[in-house]
Amino acid sequence: MTKFAYVRFGNVLGSRGSVTPLVQHQIGRKGPITLTHGEVQRFPMAVPQAVTLVILAGTLASSGETFILDMGNPMLILDLARDLIELSSLRPGLDVKIETVGVRPGEKMTEELVDRDTEQLLPTRLEKISLVQGQPADLPIFESQLALLEEAARLEKADTGLRLLRELNIGYCALVEGGPLPASRSEVREADVSE
Repeated sequence: MTKFAYVRFGNVLGSRGSVTPLVQHQIGRKGPITLTHGEVQRFPMAVPQAVTLVILAGTLASSGETFILDMGNPMLILDLARDLIELSSLRPGLDVKIETVGVRPGEKMTEELVDRDTEQLLPTRLEKISLVQGQPADLPIFESQLALLEEAARLEKADTGLRLLRELNIGYCALVEGGPLPASRSEVREADVSE
């Protein structure tokens, strides 16, 4: 029997989608290194650390759990960029310039791995791994919301899809042009999907 579990962690250094290969590429060109903001923070971890913790989390799984790995304190991406420049025997700001280009819509300044409003962390028998306990879902309501979301996607109704994602109460949050997302399911009508 297959058992499924989920593991949340931060930025695995050197992996696809990680900030480090981009910064290293920009250092190789002698810059500039482009960062969105000087105060952006992420949780960096090495590939061996990530792999080990994922395997250990697998030993805790029974079915459907979400685990989170303890990654310590977040790091400023600006500090990471400076460290990578210095590891390349160059001087930050002199040999390689660092520029901030601005935070993009929807981009977060800090990485949030737990929704403190809807989730809590429970200890496991392994010190560096916690179990994420969320709010229980009402399965029939959740399935009907997913059906509406699927229909919105099929009809390419992005605004409706974003509203429905918000209503799923799964921690999704995005900046949307034209104002805030609706706060309650009553503001999203089935007619929105079928129009």
